[in-house]
Amino acid sequence: MAFGTPFYVDNGRVRLLNDFSRGLQPEVAIMLIGERCGLVTQTSLSAYMTYKAKMTDTDGERNYISNIYRQGLNPMEAAATIVDIAKRMLDQKVSGVALKL
Repeated sequence: MAFGTPFYVDNGRVRLLNDFSRGLQPEVAIMLIGERCGLVTQTSLSAYMTYKAKMTDTDGERNYISNIYRQGLNPMEAAATIVDIAKRMLDQKVSGVALKL
């Protein structure tokens, strides 16, 4: 399994998965997004994942893990879950609602 170079996008949105996937063409793309300031859990992250994203992909083609932080989903447990989901995407060649977990 190969990994690309992680990068940062200021004020990124989930739809960027589609945009970056068009150019980079990864099999699985994973985006970590910090929660917006002002929310109760502003220190948490959410992970959005997709298999071979296309420009037309919607939320139905993505998988999502939320509340990754100390008082929510433990970051180490979240990392293991993200890896498990990525492996399933590669095995099943799908993501989102079509993915069997």
